[in-house]
Amino acid sequence: FAPGGFYVNLDLLEEAGVDVPTEDWDMNDLLEAAIALTKDKDGDGEIDQWGVFLPTTWSAGFYWIVKNFGGDFWDEAITESKFNQPETIEAFQYVTDLLWKHQVMPSADLLQGIGLGAGTAFAEGLIGIYWTLNDEALFLSEVVGDKFRWTTAPSPKGPAGRFQFVGGSAFSIPVTSSQPELAYELIRWTLTNPDNLKISGAMGSQFTGHVDFYEYGLPIPETGLDPEDFKHAMYDLGKRDGIHPVYHPKFLEWEPSVYQTVFDRLWIGEELDAAIACQEAHELTNELLQS
Repeated sequence: FAPGGFYVNLDLLEEAGVDVPTEDWDMNDLLEAAIALTKDKDGDGEIDQWGVFLPTTWSAGFYWIVKNFGGDFWDEAITESKFNQPETIEAFQYVTDLLWKHQVMPSADLLQGIGLGAGTAFAEGLIGIYWTLNDEALFLSEVVGDKFRWTTAPSPKGPAGRFQFVGGSAFSIPVTSSQPELAYELIRWTLTNPDNLKISGAMGSQFTGHVDFYEYGLPIPETGLDPEDFKHAMYDLGKRDGIHPVYHPKFLEWEPSVYQTVFDRLWIGEELDAAIACQEAHELTNELLQS
């Protein structure tokens, strides 16, 4: 069980007079906070501290934003694209504007240019509000160290309600396996043995699929994260508001050939009008779904 949410630099928020996000925040509240947090700290005319970072490069991570605005990728029957819906377009325009109109979010190319990923940029104190998964907590704690005070917080709601990314991982047994029964027993032992579940949760800062052991995925005190804030933002709200795309047999083909190919142009600033990109994605998605 892998929900997403915000990791927040409390020192930067306090300095900017910004409150810690709550589930009652909407997308406009997030924008206002991001504007307040974005700064040219050395006065050289270039932004070197950004307010927010949201997921763009993988569609499942972006999906909660689309749902917040009332849009979708396709219909329930997975036969027709919904990328031409005004609500879907609005979601893509919102994040495009964070990047290029408001300049409150660093692009992946910009971060690459300074030799950092988004997670390490947050850990270096360059991003105030950073979205990623619960199981990044352990890694982030190792690079944040004692550089600043931090916590976790919920992602915001949108005009259509509040939706929160949830994902997860699973084992599978290939049909060509020579020992399917043994493979099954190994999987069952790994996923149900109480001693294993405690270790899996603690080592990966991850919530195991067995809900009785969720507490072992909460951050330990040494991370500097408040476990109750973490539980509320990630676990409790993830269970209540969790969403993920409707996956289908052509999804793994669609992701690189449509989503990444088309929408990367928004994320690198090659195209600034989300309606144009969404119309192209609409046509390509329909072509793929109906082929």
